[in-house]
Amino acid sequence: MRRTREQAEKTRSQVLDTSLDMFIENGFSKTSLTSIAHRLGVTKGAIYWHFKNKEDILLHIVKRHCGLVLQDAVNSLADSQSDDTLYSFYEMVLDRPISDECYVKLYRLLRENHKWPEEIRTAIFKMFDDVLYHERSIVTDYISRAQESGMMRGDIEAEKVAVVITSIFNGLGMLQTNGRLPDEFLKYNKLLFDSFSRTLASLKL
Repeated sequence: MRRTREQAEKTRSQVLDTSLDMFIENGFSKTSLTSIAHRLGVTKGAIYWHFKNKEDILLHIVKRHCGLVLQDAVNSLADSQSDDTLYSFYEMVLDRPISDECYVKLYRLLRENHKWPEEIRTAIFKMFDDVLYHERSIVTDYISRAQESGMMRGDIEAEKVAVVITSIFNGLGMLQTNGRLPDEFLKYNKLLFDSFSRTLASLKL
């Protein structure tokens, strides 16, 4: 049974990876389930076992990406005792458009969203809104824990600070994704975090 589940997960992942490549190569509208199945060397039935149609595949490609982004945030911000935790997380966020091949592929695909059915576009943009909301919640929790432990000053509102931090760095992330963030920023981005660190540092330190 375990082996069967592992095989099913492997097939599901392969369908998502292959579909992502083909959506980029040929365009979403010109990619059929038949062509995806042919490249994978499986039957269409094997794809239908996991997904209702190619629109469902596209939604799950984005859903998988969003899940990984949030898991990165949870893992990275688990330690509220280190001054470098937030910096390390957002340094990784800004590095993704350069180092993460799957991230680069996804955002190449997203540039073609104007060609997708409206209901798919709406659903996908809602996913990204939800990710930002949950990321803010994770950062808020991190700040609250850091305040409780004395690592951050207690006279600030954690939720409002989290809105500022996530808005700034997600905006910078989009600039980086679109190749509009100067190389100098990545070299000196810790200056921005040093400013945050001084502002948020516990008044007791």
